[in-house]
Amino acid sequence: MEFWNHLQMQLEHKGFCRVENKKNWYWQEENPVLYLICLLDGAEEGWREENMTFADFAGKMEGSVEEFHCTRVVALSVLVDNQEGILPVDSVETAFQTYDNKLYRVFWHFSPETGRLSAAQGQPTQLGVEKLLRAAAAGREPEVLVLRIRRSRKRLLQRQ
Repeated sequence: MEFWNHLQMQLEHKGFCRVENKKNWYWQEENPVLYLICLLDGAEEGWREENMTFADFAGKMEGSVEEFHCTRVVALSVLVDNQEGILPVDSVETAFQTYDNKLYRVFWHFSPETGRLSAAQGQPTQLGVEKLLRAAAAGREPEVLVLRIRRSRKRLLQRQ
C-alpha cells in the first residue's frame, strides 16, 4: 500500500491530475501531448477489464484532443505486479498502437519489488513516468526544488 501512496504523491507533484471518479487514472497536458495514465493493480481481479475501459476512454479523448491544445494522446497502461516470467506485455498484439497519428497506446509491466520495467517489443520504456515508478518503489518523497538567489559579482561590487 505504501508504494501506491508514494506513487500518487510522485504523480501529483509532477503535475498529473486524477481523472474524476477514477482511483488510479491520471492525466497531464504537456503541449503538444495529452498524457493519460492508468495504473493497474495486478493483485486485484478485474485489471484487464479496467484496462479495456481505459482504452475506450483514451479513444474518446482522442476526439477532443484539440480542446486541450494538444495534437496527440499518449495513453499509458501500467500493470503494477511483482510477478515475473511471462508477462502480459509479451502478449500485446500491436506493440505501439497508433490511430490517425493522434492516439498512442502503450502497455507496461512494473515490479515495485525489483524496480524492473517491461514493455512489449517495439514500445518505448521512457516517457518520464518510469522515474516516478522507481522513486515510489524506493519509498522516496517527491523532490522539492529549491530556488537559490544568485547574485553576480558585478552586482555585489556595485553595491559596495
